[in-house]
Amino acid sequence: MKDDHENVEFFRALVQWSEGDSSFFTNYWTWAEHIGEAIERIRMDARRTGIADLIVAGIEPYDFGDLPDEVTSDDETIFISDTRHAFPTEQSFSFRLPYGVVLSVEQGPHDSDEFAIGHSIQEYDDGLIELAAVVEEPALVSLYIRLIDKLPDIEVFWVKLHDEWEEPAVEAIYANKSLDDSRKIESFLIKNRLDTLSNGYVTVTTYCEQGQTNLNISDHKMIVILGYDRSLIEAMGQTLKESGVPRREQLAKVDCEFYHWHFRHPKSKTRTELIATLEGNGFAEWNPDGSNTPPTAPLKQ
Repeated sequence: MKDDHENVEFFRALVQWSEGDSSFFTNYWTWAEHIGEAIERIRMDARRTGIADLIVAGIEPYDFGDLPDEVTSDDETIFISDTRHAFPTEQSFSFRLPYGVVLSVEQGPHDSDEFAIGHSIQEYDDGLIELAAVVEEPALVSLYIRLIDKLPDIEVFWVKLHDEWEEPAVEAIYANKSLDDSRKIESFLIKNRLDTLSNGYVTVTTYCEQGQTNLNISDHKMIVILGYDRSLIEAMGQTLKESGVPRREQLAKVDCEFYHWHFRHPKSKTRTELIATLEGNGFAEWNPDGSNTPPTAPLKQ
């Protein structure tokens, strides 16, 4: 496959799945153009063999020349280790990172067992307050909308494309002031789920003037609130607590000393395609330094 597609890379993935009381982990290898494509190739192959819920616990680029001899492959595209290791299902991963971010196979200073649903609040010397919440993917949108409803007003909504995603390697923000209530924002996010909620190179932000509050779903697929209004942020923390996201003194966050990768689904848009879609829906590039203002054009329905 490498000779046919010069743009592909070779990846190794550590995977896990459960069969009743027993769970297993093993290694997969595959060619792909990017990590998201590698993950979906592996999951598709697992479904073909009857594994409906395969978890990619870690992934990394790999040298094809180092591929072990003890592997099986039907098509020389996907390779599976001949060895799998079993352990009790009750000891399997209790937390799954939302789609768009995945751990590296190489362990960092922390272990994935440290992940747990929860939120923490930190105050900085300049008065800025940060609330970070770690939740699993099914709850991400509903919690975000619930928090938006706590804002007294919405000044602007924007989509940030991070600088590690494709060329040009620069950060860009596309904003639209017409997304001014939670229902409009929810509709936009659901309609564009693969390109926002599930894209590890994208942060979405709802901005409120009170406390200069930024309510984000970050590129690490965490809820992150930044602002200067203590009462507003504490009210959001209470909403999270009532929604089953407890406050924790120590919160494991994937962006803090966990080796990880960002990725997007192979059916999601490229950077250029996403920009075109945003511009077609009333968004325009915005420079927050004040050189221009967010647009007010309505979204296409």
